[in-house]
Amino acid sequence: MILLSCLCVLGRMSGWYYFEEPEERLDSEEAREALQSVKAHHQNLLALALMEPTRKNIGAYIEAEKKASEESLRFAETWADLQKQHDFSKRYFLLLSFKEGADEAARIAKEFAVLHHWTLKGLSLDGAKIEGLDAEADRGLGRVLPEGFYAVDPEEESAIDLGSDIVSLEQLEERIVERCEL
Repeated sequence: MILLSCLCVLGRMSGWYYFEEPEERLDSEEAREALQSVKAHHQNLLALALMEPTRKNIGAYIEAEKKASEESLRFAETWADLQKQHDFSKRYFLLLSFKEGADEAARIAKEFAVLHHWTLKGLSLDGAKIEGLDAEADRGLGRVLPEGFYAVDPEEESAIDLGSDIVSLEQLEERIVERCEL
């Protein structure tokens, strides 16, 4: 039997399609089955609307199509953002300028670099080391690049300040899209 935990909870439709996060992440097989279920639901609504074109049936189909369209738009926007970030990775590298105790900032920077295929470099302002982060000791650059995240364009020899107040991967992604240009 198909696992529909993302689509039906306590007898009501729910899940990503209804702008709710599933409680558990689906594996690829479960996601494929859930997608087939959503498609079947749409086909059933369309068939009912065509065969019995009442206000209720047509309205239900229109509402389902509207939700599908909104989710499709959200997918397209996310795809475009990721593609833009991939293109940015060809031009920029991410620099984390840090002092001791910047473990969370380093975790965010490393996660971003892996996810978006960016080169990550570190600049230790106080000689501190962070596991898994290749960092050079500051040789005066810290006066120009204080603690924070930077998108560095080596060809232009410029750095874009992304901020020192970044607290999540999503916030870093948003800053890069906002502040960097292709």
